[in-house]
Amino acid sequence: QDHGLWPRPRVAQDHQDERCGDLRLDGTGECWDPDPHGRPDFGSILKRLEVIEQSALFQMPLESFHSLQEDWKLEIQHMFDDLRTKEKALSIRSQSRPLQLWISGKDPMGPAPLQAPASSPG
Repeated sequence: QDHGLWPRPRVAQDHQDERCGDLRLDGTGECWDPDPHGRPDFGSILKRLEVIEQSALFQMPLESFHSLQEDWKLEIQHMFDDLRTKEKALSIRSQSRPLQLWISGKDPMGPAPLQAPASSPG
């Protein structure tokens, strides 16, 4: 019986993020307990969030974060540069292919290959 509530999402009870060390979010499943009285109150949820906030994940020095951010920017920029290079090469190749067909006379839409003019009777 759902009592008109949202359906309970699937929550991995034993999920552990390697960045959080021993910190586990075991309580997230409790928030979706079908019995409203079995759910944690706001105060206990807030305490869990404060523990997460104080964890090592959030204790990274600001300079380290900015350094990581710069590394990410450079990595993403290199990826875009590679994509642009590949896109340009594909564009050039796709544009030159019809020209090659036309020159070779194999293009059904192009003119027949040039032939020497027939000699006229004189």
